[in-house]
Amino acid sequence: MIKHHKHNQIDSEKWDQCINESAFGNIFCTYWYLSIIHPDWEALIFEQDKKYKLAIPLLHTRRGAFNLHRTPILAQRLGIFAYNLEIADYIYAFLVYVKKKYSVFHYPLDLKMVLKDKQMHLEKLPNYFLDLNSSYSDLFAAYRRDRKARLKKAKSFELHVEFTGRPDILLKLLKENVAANISGGIGSRTLSQINQLISESVQQKTGFVAMVTNEKNNPLSAAFFIKYKNRLTYLFAANNKEGKHKNANTLLLDSVINNYSSSPIILDFEGSSVKGIADFYVGFGAKREYYYKLIYESALASTFLKFRRMQLSLGR
Repeated sequence: MIKHHKHNQIDSEKWDQCINESAFGNIFCTYWYLSIIHPDWEALIFEQDKKYKLAIPLLHTRRGAFNLHRTPILAQRLGIFAYNLEIADYIYAFLVYVKKKYSVFHYPLDLKMVLKDKQMHLEKLPNYFLDLNSSYSDLFAAYRRDRKARLKKAKSFELHVEFTGRPDILLKLLKENVAANISGGIGSRTLSQINQLISESVQQKTGFVAMVTNEKNNPLSAAFFIKYKNRLTYLFAANNKEGKHKNANTLLLDSVINNYSSSPIILDFEGSSVKGIADFYVGFGAKREYYYKLIYESALASTFLKFRRMQLSLGR
């Protein structure tokens, strides 16, 4: 039987074993990662023989009369994770729980499911990845012509790529060049969480910051990568004006691809529905796959949200 567990009731070792053994296990749902981005996260768990056989993380918040589960800003996917268990047998119980407990439930996951409830639907979302288990020359040959040209331009400047492990440089670039361009901005709390994620992963030796500097040793571009199982995820990145002009980010990604070429690693660019960003990934030869977002809104919450959107459109 699936049981709800508050955060202090979750066994970290049992949790991580279940996530690691699951076919859909990802870095975003490891115990330490969730505890940084949502310290009071909870879960639905099925335990048998002193092992977690099913694990479903929940990152909800309360807004007035509504119990909400929004898509977390720092986790592309959550999911339903099973260890030696058939997930399909537990989906119905999960969906019943969602309707009973939540007014709004937005939940990204890898699993595609059949939904008979008209208040629920799945949104199909793109993700881009590159299999690095080929020689660098073969990987480079698959770059699109315009990406090769931009890489050539980047190499014409006196730029240097290094793997520093320092979060402060990336955070500074994010704050000065990215935060204001994101809808709603990036608040100090989110920046603090990014800092914690980078620091913890560097300490665990599962993550690193790659950086591009100019001839004066000034940082132009930086990106954070984190590895879990066979996936190297391109999690956060930022460039300043000079970095964009000199295609520093193209040089940075090319260096990472070169460094991990001929290894059984998948470079995960994460997804984007923004054409320009998706096009940037495809320029490196990235392939597209899909994941899903389960969306449920109760009748009352749906009416309220429509009313709020109408108010916002009228500037009220």
